[in-house]
Amino acid sequence: MAHPPLTPPECDLQDYKFMPLHVARLRDSDLAAEEAPEACWYAVLLWAASWHQIPAGSLPDNDAVLAKLIGLGRDVKTFRKHKAGAMRGFILCDDGRLYHPIVAEQALTAWQSKLQQRWRTECARIKKANQRNGTEDPAPTFEQFLSLEKAEGHAGSVPRDIAECPQGQSVQGTGTGTGILEEEPPNPPRGDLRDEAFSLAVQAYPEAGRLTVSLEAMGDAWDDEIAAGATPAAILAAAKAFAAGQYADGGGKVPRFDRWLRKGLWKLVAPVTPAVSPLAWHGPPDLLDALRAEMGDGADAFLRLTRWDAGRHAIVTTSGTASDRLKREAGHVLRAAKVEIILEQAA
Repeated sequence: MAHPPLTPPECDLQDYKFMPLHVARLRDSDLAAEEAPEACWYAVLLWAASWHQIPAGSLPDNDAVLAKLIGLGRDVKTFRKHKAGAMRGFILCDDGRLYHPIVAEQALTAWQSKLQQRWRTECARIKKANQRNGTEDPAPTFEQFLSLEKAEGHAGSVPRDIAECPQGQSVQGTGTGTGILEEEPPNPPRGDLRDEAFSLAVQAYPEAGRLTVSLEAMGDAWDDEIAAGATPAAILAAAKAFAAGQYADGGGKVPRFDRWLRKGLWKLVAPVTPAVSPLAWHGPPDLLDALRAEMGDGADAFLRLTRWDAGRHAIVTTSGTASDRLKREAGHVLRAAKVEIILEQAA
């Protein structure tokens, strides 16, 4: 079956030093559970390599190049021994390159943010030129900017991003570099009022509400709410609760993350503190403590969608989201306690 490329050919993230890594998703993945440790390590290295390839999220379909990318040099035999596990999830697309859907999804998000930053830079340049020259040249809309950039093959008069790969990372089947995988967003947030909670809240928020807005706009809205007295932990808990599907806004419509903050909508979904409305948990207290320690403030939001079944020694829920998140983020806790997650049909 033919697959179109998962990222556009011009998708270039060489100047993005960091790549998001969903650690719980990786830890509880079938890859980690079923493949040999060597294959898992090679897989992570290949994800990292694909981040700085062009298009981002792709790799050349060439065993010799892939072996070199993961540090095996010319030892193609060792790579082929673990190739099936290392390449798990990659698919061959029409352009002859291999793409990983999850890495490609992250790359598209970062690429959209990068294009929006270029557009804002161009608009600012036009504004300053108008002020200097007394002109009124209109700034392009984002869609117009994209059309011009695609037609010209570059960002017009916007200075090009510095495509600077880490030293020693320069292998690609068709000519660019690889990168280093770290658990940080593509554009680390700036500002004194942002911390790790900001990155976690953005990652937790429903994808539909963050793909169409820049990281900078989300960060500015976050800063304003913190400056107004909100705590990072409270907004993070609200983002996790909203993503869990426990609440709806406008008939299920997901607002943009920055608007969700600025309009105070996050306050409507922030989980109630235990002092006001304690979680009705009837299971083992030590299991609750372990789940809270693993999942943080979001544990109660998901557990409110469940009930404890003592007879089956299981957590029962009708929420697919709650089931998936508990398995993904606290799977090892549940397995250690020999607790099963049972997803029942809603009445």
